[in-house]
Amino acid sequence: MKFLSIAVIASCIGAASFVGVVARAQVAANGPIVQEGTAVGIVLEDRLRSGAQKAGDDVDFRVAADVYGAGHQVLIPAGAQGRGKITQSSPARILGQNGKLQFTCDYVVAGDGTRVPLSPGRRTKAGRNDIAPVVGAAIFVSPLALLISGGNVAVNRGTPFTTYVLDDTPVSGVAPTAAAARVRITLKGRHDGTIIGHITGFDGDRYTVATRSGEDDPKASDIRSIEFL
Repeated sequence: MKFLSIAVIASCIGAASFVGVVARAQVAANGPIVQEGTAVGIVLEDRLRSGAQKAGDDVDFRVAADVYGAGHQVLIPAGAQGRGKITQSSPARILGQNGKLQFTCDYVVAGDGTRVPLSPGRRTKAGRNDIAPVVGAAIFVSPLALLISGGNVAVNRGTPFTTYVLDDTPVSGVAPTAAAARVRITLKGRHDGTIIGHITGFDGDRYTVATRSGEDDPKASDIRSIEFL
């Protein structure tokens, strides 16, 4: 099983640059297929904290932007539910041992109810995942986790992730057309600020957000959180 991992002073797989989502799909005789390697942007639904959850607990996500197939058909709609599991959770210990938290994002639900399996990275041609571990101090600058009092780590509600479709997944139809989701996007670092509007596009690098004053196109890697309004 592929993991999104968060651990202070430990390796972390799946550090979240939030990139991704104009989907690729091929139309087969029995309907559209969401192709392996298609990027799917997801948003964490609940705040996670090392030691607060236990292994086996569910982790809920929502899809951040529509995932399209051939003919601009929506195969996975924005707002669709995703699910993963806590695989490791331990609080901070004495003698300076920081908390650890590890979890998966296993699937999102397509418009027809099909579970589309996810991975934190694309396979290479050799069949290996192309994600490299992020270790040691890199976690402190990662948008995934915050070091909080007592040496525990937390991942806040609204934290965005990029995942990828694990295997070609046939779906029986397309999702009903719906209005673009209204969101509040909080930016980080030197781009600190807030954008409120409707996500109308995602090209794998930047979002297109329709606002009252026009269009904005924040870079995915500059986003701290996405909140559905």
